[in-house]
Amino acid sequence: MVDVTTAIVINRPPGAVAAVAGDPSHAALWLVHIATERWTVVEHVPAERLVLRTDEGPYPLELTTTWGPHDGDPERTIVRLRTTAEPTGARRLLRGFIETATKRANARDLLELKQLLERSR
Repeated sequence: MVDVTTAIVINRPPGAVAAVAGDPSHAALWLVHIATERWTVVEHVPAERLVLRTDEGPYPLELTTTWGPHDGDPERTIVRLRTTAEPTGARRLLRGFIETATKRANARDLLELKQLLERSR
């Protein structure tokens, strides 16, 4: 199993972050690979978490996005993006490569979210 969590601090209040990160209809704005696969909403807690899952692509993936105040500051939000995947067959042998690629993809997606939210001030 691949299990990667990446985090970023966004200089916007949690409510502003939740309006984008917590709305499944906005996922394609900041999750680069989301538009190429069909995703199912597995869990949606508007003030704190969104979990999406796909069985398309090379292996099943689940994305969990969580957010909340950063260090008690109501004007800054920490966002965590966790990706879990179940590579099958020969892909299991590529676990290290998949983890590294996933870390890069998560970091890129979170940076996209940060830029989107901070420029919309």
